[in-house]
Amino acid sequence: MRRPKGLFFATAAAILCPVFDAPYFEKYRIEDFPQNTDAYLRKEKFLTEYEKVFAETDAGAKWRNVGYVSFIAVREVTQHYVHLTWFVNIFDRFHEMPVELPRSQIVIAMGAKSWDEKPSIFVRDEWLENLQRKVNCIFGMVDASDVRNALENGYQFATRLPAYRAAIDEIAARHPSVAFISFADTVLLKSPWIPNNKKEENFSYEPERLLSIFQELKDAFRETLDFEAYGVFTQGANEFANDHSLLHISPTSNHVCLNSLGAPFADLMAIDSAARTAVREGGHSRHELYLDTAFFHSLCNRPEDYHSRFTEFEYETSIRRSRAGYFACSLSDFEASPS
Repeated sequence: MRRPKGLFFATAAAILCPVFDAPYFEKYRIEDFPQNTDAYLRKEKFLTEYEKVFAETDAGAKWRNVGYVSFIAVREVTQHYVHLTWFVNIFDRFHEMPVELPRSQIVIAMGAKSWDEKPSIFVRDEWLENLQRKVNCIFGMVDASDVRNALENGYQFATRLPAYRAAIDEIAARHPSVAFISFADTVLLKSPWIPNNKKEENFSYEPERLLSIFQELKDAFRETLDFEAYGVFTQGANEFANDHSLLHISPTSNHVCLNSLGAPFADLMAIDSAARTAVREGGHSRHELYLDTAFFHSLCNRPEDYHSRFTEFEYETSIRRSRAGYFACSLSDFEASPS
């Protein structure tokens, strides 16, 4: 069977490009590329061979796949960037994350409407390789509940802190691939992962493990501080491309760098603030967990009937000031999480 399809180009100059000139292709500027629909990212080095497959198939040969693809959907085109959703994993979990593709890295955006083939954006090889090797992170915050009321009623942290710190140390020792940054009433978590993670086992994406760690921390808060706790989780880029270390600690031990932009932590605060406002205004009740929508969807053990059981609530992301979502839920909503 023929496999026709449509074609989209990144710039006005690209429309004059001789590639994909056969009548079953269409050429478009990137502004005209279909948005909010399934598409592919492809390496530039496969462009010529990919076009050749159409000609061969049109002449009667059997269709063959060329190279490999990354699954995406274009969300918005701006002056300098194409804002994508990248579907990192659609096979054993539904894992998506936002990506900003510089327009300067686009070679051609293409499709062919008469062929059964999704539209594609060809990009510079190095850019796509860097995207697939880039260190990203799960970020979490576990916070004690009702601390202000306790302090107003004379609660004293000082006598309890040694046991609390020791408990966090024990949990951290069981999970050496996760960074733990603690305050008297809050623990920040950072767990790195790499999309193309074939050899480095410590860089696998395992959101379920973070929920298991949350349970451990929740127990520690209750046992050492006599506080209940709740958790907030999201994901984001690490931004220190060549540094895979969890933390940087200076030789004098008085500077700690999380090797990350502050934006993901700001998003944790934004979700926390939105949840507090929703609780105060009756939008939803208090919950154990507030999970960014993409993080929630990526969980293998999320309830199958979550569409009918959960409402998605809004918060504003820190960098783009765009609207995003979170789910208010509890550990009991999930099956037992692997540690």
